[in-house]
Amino acid sequence: MQQIKIYISIVFLFAVLSACKQEIADKNSTKTEQIIETIKEQFVPDKRDHIFNITVTTSGKNTVIKGETSHTKVQFAIDSLMKVNEIDFIDSIVFLPNSSVENKPLAIINLSVANLRKSASLSTELISQVLMGQIVKLLKKEGNWYLAQTPDGYFGWIHKYALTTKTEMEIKEWKNSEKLMVTSIYTHVFFEPTLHSEPVTDLVIGNIIKLKTKRGNYYVVELPDGRNGFLKEDKAETYKDWQAKINATPENIENTAKKFLGVPYMWGGTSAKHLDCSGFTQTVYKLNGIQLKRDASQQVKMGIEIDTTNHFAQMQPGDLLFFGRKATKNSKEKASHVGIYIGDTEFIHEAGLVKINSLDSTRKNYNEGRLRTFLRVKRILK
Repeated sequence: MQQIKIYISIVFLFAVLSACKQEIADKNSTKTEQIIETIKEQFVPDKRDHIFNITVTTSGKNTVIKGETSHTKVQFAIDSLMKVNEIDFIDSIVFLPNSSVENKPLAIINLSVANLRKSASLSTELISQVLMGQIVKLLKKEGNWYLAQTPDGYFGWIHKYALTTKTEMEIKEWKNSEKLMVTSIYTHVFFEPTLHSEPVTDLVIGNIIKLKTKRGNYYVVELPDGRNGFLKEDKAETYKDWQAKINATPENIENTAKKFLGVPYMWGGTSAKHLDCSGFTQTVYKLNGIQLKRDASQQVKMGIEIDTTNHFAQMQPGDLLFFGRKATKNSKEKASHVGIYIGDTEFIHEAGLVKINSLDSTRKNYNEGRLRTFLRVKRILK
């Protein structure tokens, strides 16, 4: 009988200890989730700036932190906070770029316009575009898709047919080669130096290609994937000449913007084929040597605030006009549309197509809806 009592006591004690351990594990897991959320808010408050897909799970009595991130400071932050809180954990975090792209971590876009998608599928949302000749950073490869970071900092998935992977040495050679900047809104590279020849590829303004030599009034060019052809001389400038002439003045911003009049709207568009509102402003500024963020809600955080209390007297051509939801007691201001001021109450923007509207109710091109949702003005030009 005494042995049975001892056995029952041991079983009871074991159950109590197990329950205590489970309670501690649950508390650790909850605390760890709070730590991860704190780190996310500090280092990646905007998910468009970095990859941060990290979760907390338990394996038995163990706390497991798993997922992936592109932020280099996250590992140290997690280790430090977990140590301060005296929580042991299993580290299953993968830092990007991962091993799938370690041999060729960069790529050059080889289509006139490459689509950047939300996930690795042609049927998912188009979130942005990248132009031929631009260099993207590869973070990982899954099947025929690459998770890439574009020059404006955006992350998305690009199909392998749209890019040519390169080693860092090959990228250096590309950067040092003589190149052309396409200055025509839309044109072609041909197999032969005649407009009657079959096309090798189409091109849009902003494309960058390699210059090999010249034949008559045609450039002999090489595309990033090695294809060759002929481009009419008046459709491009040498990249060095183009760079030397860049001068981001109000007049040049306006003139560049007007080149896109009539270009149709498409969500995610950043090219002369299709544009969305922030893709339009970004493209116009980029062609004048200034890199804007991708979305209107990001661009509104750039530049200098311009006072609009005296109507539009302080504004100048080239300023960015932002529209959207005004702040209320229950919600923050949200910029969802952007255009470029061109003077005399008029602005040019992408809304169905690139067009010019006015904020003056006496004008034929007055846009009441935009005036009603007007938020603020930011000056990018110095």
